Amino acid sequence: MKPLIHNFSSTTLTKAFILNAISLALITGVTTALTIAIDDAYKEKKKKLSVWAKLGIAMGIASVSAAVVYVLLYFIFGFGRGMLASPPCPKLPCSSVSYPSTHQVSQPHPPTNSSTSSTG
Repeated sequence: MKPLIHNFSSTTLTKAFILNAISLALITGVTTALTIAIDDAYKEKKKKLSVWAKLGIAMGIASVSAAVVYVLLYFIFGFGRGMLASPPCPKLPCSSVSYPSTHQVSQPHPPTNSSTSSTG
């Protein structure tokens, strides 16, 4: 399935940064707006929510809004398609990127002892 806007997939660092910023802004905005609206609704009823209830509501709203935003961005921009790619990455230019190996452990240099040098 092709996205609606197929020229703006996250194939470069700049495009990936912009798409991630859009997703985080949408998730944060929806979560904040709905949490404030629920808090105001409880204030009108003169009831008070505990901190743990507010935290649970905010986490639930954030989870649902994140799922909705990511699905929408997938259909609009193809956001997240690169995470499903197999190791050769046939559609994205990720095979040309070389990453430093993190498995190399530098060995300490053996101690040099100048008094045990043999000269003769």
